[in-house]
Amino acid sequence: MSAKTGEILATTQRPSYNADTKQGLDLKNLKTWNTILYQDQYEPGSTMKVMLLASAIDHGTFPAYNEVYYSNELQVKDATIRDWDVNMGLAEGRYMNIAQGFAYSSNVGMTRLEQKMGNAVWMDYLTRFKFGLPTRFGMGNEAYGGLPGDNYVSQAQSAFGQGISVSQTQMLRAFSAIANDGQMLEPKFISAIYDKKSDTARKSKKEVVGKPVSGSAAQQTRNYMITVGTDPEYGTLYSDGPIIQVPGQNVAVKSGTAQMATDQGYLQGENDYINSVVAMTPAEDPEFIMYVTVQQPEVKFSATSWEELVNPILEDAVALKDELHLTSEAPTLDGVTKETTYKIPSVETLSKELNLKQNLSPGAYSEELRRNLVQPIVLGTGKNIRKMSVDIGSKVKANQQVLLLTEDFDAVPDMYGWTKKNADIFGEWTGIEITYKGSGKKVTKQSVKMNTSLNKTKKITLTLGD
Repeated sequence: MSAKTGEILATTQRPSYNADTKQGLDLKNLKTWNTILYQDQYEPGSTMKVMLLASAIDHGTFPAYNEVYYSNELQVKDATIRDWDVNMGLAEGRYMNIAQGFAYSSNVGMTRLEQKMGNAVWMDYLTRFKFGLPTRFGMGNEAYGGLPGDNYVSQAQSAFGQGISVSQTQMLRAFSAIANDGQMLEPKFISAIYDKKSDTARKSKKEVVGKPVSGSAAQQTRNYMITVGTDPEYGTLYSDGPIIQVPGQNVAVKSGTAQMATDQGYLQGENDYINSVVAMTPAEDPEFIMYVTVQQPEVKFSATSWEELVNPILEDAVALKDELHLTSEAPTLDGVTKETTYKIPSVETLSKELNLKQNLSPGAYSEELRRNLVQPIVLGTGKNIRKMSVDIGSKVKANQQVLLLTEDFDAVPDMYGWTKKNADIFGEWTGIEITYKGSGKKVTKQSVKMNTSLNKTKKITLTLGD
């Protein structure tokens, strides 16, 4: 994925089949094939520690090198948390600080970090990263994932990616905030829509969907991710040098090994795990985010296995950087200067056109807007759209933000990246007084935190910038 725009540059999965020839399909035992990118959900494991670390730094509760602990085990209510090397019988534990604990992928250390923040704060950050909500990036039938719920132990264990479920697109969305200095981007796969008859086009720009952590917190997180591959004593992706590497670049990395949950509990087979890794390069100012999951490999999987899976692709991506046009808008359509018209459809009309028995949900309607390069912002979790910031039938430009108000809206949203016009509309709808500081086209800061009760909010001051 392009770290600068959120565009998914390439995706693949194995096993697979040829859609034209049906080669690879067992036609006698045909099963439903899911696109792993957005239709499968799973427990992510230790790659979730990237978001935990960023949250702790942002919250001001990351002790880095100032707190040393023994990594044998940690009791959380009725659950005993142990590190991977202790579980495997390789060690009885060791002394390390929290920064080293991140490089070592210490469950004990990261749970201590989560407990220092507190469950409520960590749950708040998970919602800032939009976990539990599908990306609605335009493909349909997307997995929702799920937050830990009210169980205290599950909330604590989600710090190391257990008791929480995600899709790959949700993880990519969250990783984009770490790679893009706090700005979280909507994953996208459409760079432009061209109308040959009218010689017009709609060209896609990046869509900012929030800022869960500060730029400084994101930058520091990437620096600690570098140590995962460079620390010879604690780095879990170090073996006589960085396992994942791109010549001439520092690479921010984190790996994970997640158990596989079933209705009867976790699978216990030797290879019944989902192995995963994320890499951002160059770490100082990432251009690429690569995320890979390997479920139940047929042979024993180790950290060094990532070398042959990840390095060739990253090296090719960096070599092809100029040809991939990471930040430009559909360069093949540079000669097309007129924009294709798009009129906002009503939910009722669109539902009838799609032969649906019920009206589209706000989420499904959002997907339709994104397929036409409109940027929807859904307010609330209701099943129906009550108001829209534009009139039905009105023409909207490509990349224009449109607010969709549902009937279940009770918390202050993340307004980062909103236009001043939409902020004013939000104020009209809620009765909240909106005041401004600075000048610019977009909101860069808000005086009231996301998830604050709307009923308790009378005034919000927004800082504008570019």
